[in-house]
Amino acid sequence: MLTIAFIISALQLSATASPSPPRHGVQHVSLTRRQAPNATADRVTAHMLATLLKHDVGFDAFRNNTGTAHPLDVGEVQVVHGIAKRAPSSSSAVLTSDGGSLWTVSAGVGTTGPNTQEQFPMTGIDTASATALFVNVACTTTPCQNIHRFNPTISTTSTDLHKQFAYNGAQISGNQYSDTATIAGLSATGLVMAVANSFPPTFSDYTTPPDALMGVAFPAISVTKSQPFPQTLNAQGSLTDPVFAMSLNGANAELTLGGVDSTRYAGSIQYTPVTTAGFWQINFDSAQANGQPSVGKTEAILDTGSREVIGDAASVKKLYATIPGSQTTTPGANNLYTYPCDTTPAVSITIAGLAIPFSADSFNLGPVGSTNQCLGAIQTAPKSTPPSRYWTLGDAWLQNAYMVYNFGEKKVGVAIPS
Repeated sequence: MLTIAFIISALQLSATASPSPPRHGVQHVSLTRRQAPNATADRVTAHMLATLLKHDVGFDAFRNNTGTAHPLDVGEVQVVHGIAKRAPSSSSAVLTSDGGSLWTVSAGVGTTGPNTQEQFPMTGIDTASATALFVNVACTTTPCQNIHRFNPTISTTSTDLHKQFAYNGAQISGNQYSDTATIAGLSATGLVMAVANSFPPTFSDYTTPPDALMGVAFPAISVTKSQPFPQTLNAQGSLTDPVFAMSLNGANAELTLGGVDSTRYAGSIQYTPVTTAGFWQINFDSAQANGQPSVGKTEAILDTGSREVIGDAASVKKLYATIPGSQTTTPGANNLYTYPCDTTPAVSITIAGLAIPFSADSFNLGPVGSTNQCLGAIQTAPKSTPPSRYWTLGDAWLQNAYMVYNFGEKKVGVAIPS
């Protein structure tokens, strides 16, 4: 177990200083959450669709990068409805939350002067992407003006790679640059960034759009065919271990780079292998409600950029059948599942033999109109052709666990948060 050496406060991270002298041990930085609009049936459906389309981008990138189809890729989804090298170290950063959708951290990019960098205080950490996505300062639309944008002309360490990128049916396109990116005092030199020419539609999923997205999955799903931020740090010898960990428990949420924080979990960490090194993709053992299993061993993508837990229709129907008073909404809202707001279903997901229950708040996505029915956090994927055949474990469940992502040994650890 690693030793905690440095705790970086949010105030320190908001400063413009570039990386401080080399640190050793485990460092931490807090996370904040960017808020999504209030949950409604239509919004939940739209957000789940956006999640699946993001995964589709990863599937396409996997094929382009490896020459083979991803095992979970069933084809394009057609919706039916609706700077200096540091000594080996590890670090943690303050995470903030958007109310259940995207966890963000402060990041510095480039070199704009002596010991200074451009600041991106709301950079989303996305475990279901491997691309560093920023917006070019040349975008002057109103949405772009409301976020921090990357200006390659003022950074002395920026390099135009003279490569373009496009995905989501070219909804997002632009040029690739490399530059130094810093989180929690750890700097990834030569990080390849996808710099969009226009405001990414995915940023609109949140009440306050993020400044950028930092994908932290495996390079096989990188749109820029490059190493993501954690792997770049590790290749430079900047991390103690090829690991990052996330504790998403509200106001005290935390990202740890290069190790784990033993104060954040109780008992031991249980590990399960990554089934395909692209997404953070694993098999979970089971999902159960009120003591009754509804699904057995199933592949799932761990996605900090998604609010909901998304499952197959048959298993989700079976789960809600064990919850008294559960109902479905109208067909126009994708038959989402609800349950009585004045009840607290006992729902949990088991990984590596460890059952992690949803808290009452995390399972409740909010009431449906003026009724006493609330949307549950586990929902069926929007109807599509072909149908989704894997689960997505989003923030609603992830915030109830201490999660460890080991990209060196390609495994995921889970523990009970302390």
